[in-house]
Amino acid sequence: LQYRPGEVAALVDSLLSVARRHGGGAARLRRMRVQPIGTAGVAAEVAATYTRGQRLHAIACRVEQVNGITGPRWQVVALHIG
Repeated sequence: LQYRPGEVAALVDSLLSVARRHGGGAARLRRMRVQPIGTAGVAAEVAATYTRGQRLHAIACRVEQVNGITGPRWQVVALHIG
């Protein structure tokens, strides 16, 4: 899953809009886990829990190392927000 720069801005705007509507104050990170995938060191799964107000939420993603113009960088290739 790759986004062009304009699409990323639209996605961020949508997420911020939802966050403002639901309120609840600032999110607080509670726990994060990073699990490497394979032995090459170029992919990992990341999972985290966070609270906003009294509610507990979860987020998970898969990141892969890709070659960019300025060198290697990490790119989110899958994302789930619950």
